Amino acid sequence: MTFTDKTLVCKDCGNEFVWTAREQEFFAEKGFTNEPTRCKEDRLKHRQQREAQRTEIVCKNCGKTATVNFKPRNPDDILCDDCFAKQKEAIRASHTPAEAPAAPAVDAKDDEVAAPETDVAPAESVETKPDEAASDEPTSDDKAKDTVAAE
Repeated sequence: MTFTDKTLVCKDCGNEFVWTAREQEFFAEKGFTNEPTRCKEDRLKHRQQREAQRTEIVCKNCGKTATVNFKPRNPDDILCDDCFAKQKEAIRASHTPAEAPAAPAVDAKDDEVAAPETDVAPAESVETKPDEAASDEPTSDDKAKDTVAAE
């Protein structure tokens, strides 16, 4: 792919700047997909401002001095990168899930989920009609059975 110089406008100062073919090639090699939004001077200013915002801290675990790119609310409660990584790993190790219960089996034929195996037998279902459950009076079927039995 060939690149050609391109004129862009800086979002900070509004001046035009040239994004050279070599810079575009560098961006492509690094996998960057966005064009630069600041001219070289404003990129340098922006980088210096970010670096000026770094805060020096003393690690609460090891006592090593380090810098962070934010202003901590409680500087006495901050960890250096190494101690932070160790703490994060310890937390992950302590939250390893115990052996999880087996997932329900899936029947490959019809994709229905089978009930998990248990030691308890399922309850028998009894089909009742709403009017039978509500009334103690014999139905017409019961009367016919009584008539046949009497004969």
